[in-house]
Amino acid sequence: MQKVYQERILRKPEINAFSEELKPHQKATLPDNFTVLDRAMIEHNLLSASKLYTNISFEELGTLLGISPQKLKFETCVSSLRQRVLTLKQQP
Repeated sequence: MQKVYQERILRKPEINAFSEELKPHQKATLPDNFTVLDRAMIEHNLLSASKLYTNISFEELGTLLGISPQKLKFETCVSSLRQRVLTLKQQP
């Protein structure tokens, strides 16, 4: 959890170790076959990587984060849409 607080990229073994400590109801699978933890860690790692890199391809970023470029593109779109919705909700 310290790496999350420090906004550092979490590697797959670290995420798996954390996942093993979760209870079964905390490992629910979403309709897109990701768990809530998977989704949260991908979004966290995207944010962390954005603080390190200003120009990186989906292939390179996928390798860095340990996910396929196709899943990464999808998650990037979802994350971007969430940020836009939050921004719109905060406007008067």
